[in-house]
Amino acid sequence: MRKILGKLCLGIVLLALVLTPVELCGQSFICGDVDANSMVNIADVVYVITYIFGGGPSPDPLLAGDVDCDGTVNIADVVFLINYIFAGGPEPCAVPTGILVDYAGCKTFTRGSAAGSTPPDQDCIEYQYDGARTLLLKHINAGFNCCPVIAADITIEGNLITIHESESFDSTGPCWCLCLFDLDLEISNLSPGEYTISVIEVCTNPEDEILEFTVNLVSSPSGMYCVFRDHYPWGFY
Repeated sequence: MRKILGKLCLGIVLLALVLTPVELCGQSFICGDVDANSMVNIADVVYVITYIFGGGPSPDPLLAGDVDCDGTVNIADVVFLINYIFAGGPEPCAVPTGILVDYAGCKTFTRGSAAGSTPPDQDCIEYQYDGARTLLLKHINAGFNCCPVIAADITIEGNLITIHESESFDSTGPCWCLCLFDLDLEISNLSPGEYTISVIEVCTNPEDEILEFTVNLVSSPSGMYCVFRDHYPWGFY
């Protein structure tokens, strides 16, 4: 847990945020603590600005200044630090995490339904990236039992995002049918870049195409990717 300290110096309040050190290649440092004084505050913002634009000394170590974890130290890191210190933004080098926010179903379909709706033979991921480390995903037409408790385990390893879906049941057990659901998922602290999103589903067959695609969230921050399914529970009106 970070601790907020107030320090009055020459009439300027410096907000100091104490973070857990990062251990990398035998070198311990606090991400965002570019002046290596064991605190993250406005002085670190000034330090990075001076380094980028004024030829000042580099962060110590350089990785401490890469607070958005995109591989470079630039003005984006300055904005990130300001947002963190003064606006409650994400911690420097925060680990990306994902959760299942909500789900809805069983879905019913009728022929001639409203234009723009996703037909039942399409298994899709709709995505929206806000450019500031939050990726919203909607798994449309995900196949499950008709009366499950749905869960999703989301792992982010490098540029691979894996969504492992699962289902469980109450004491009455499963229903004798399958149907389609929509799942809302959210990934936080995700740096801009190119990612492969792969979904491990419950009701697919071994020969089915995997719902997996690669997207550059900088050039294509929103969109949809679908695969065709021609077996139950998909494809039925």
